[in-house]
Amino acid sequence: MLTPTSQESVSYRLEVVWRLVLRSALMIEAALLLASLAVPLLGRDTHPEDSDPGVSTRLLASLAAYVTAQPNQFGDRDSPPADVPGGVWMTRIVLVLLLVALILAAVATFGLALDRTGRPTHILARAGGTLLLISVGLLALAQIWLSDDYVATPLQPRLLMPVAAGLWLLSVATAKRRMDELDTAQ
Repeated sequence: MLTPTSQESVSYRLEVVWRLVLRSALMIEAALLLASLAVPLLGRDTHPEDSDPGVSTRLLASLAAYVTAQPNQFGDRDSPPADVPGGVWMTRIVLVLLLVALILAAVATFGLALDRTGRPTHILARAGGTLLLISVGLLALAQIWLSDDYVATPLQPRLLMPVAAGLWLLSVATAKRRMDELDTAQ
């Protein structure tokens, strides 16, 4: 039979285990966020016949390349559904949205690592995770829009990295919210 002291001891140990699991989950989230910045998220943004190995397609370099790029660098098609200027503008906007989502997710991850988190941290985590999912979906759509035989912007499987970060953040935020609710109930 558990005595009050042993119940407190079991409760304390369980809380320590949950905190260790949460810290591990947050370290995985931080690794996913860093990987989202480090891996190439876009296909090459030049003509396929160009063999320039210096083209970087990581997030920040892609954003700089798409901001300075002219739509005629992606082909001279102006009629829908292959409207190149629209695809370039959509890619520019979504890359900025993805960068904002990564920043929100990083701030939320830091906030979730604190012992007690407030409602704003949970809202920020949900917003960051949801924005990561939405921005990746829109970026995939923009890259499909620009992809054809003449433009080398194939959809990258590495876009799954920010998707994983978004899903992971949403699950960690839900677990942390439940853990905080249990702490306040005791």
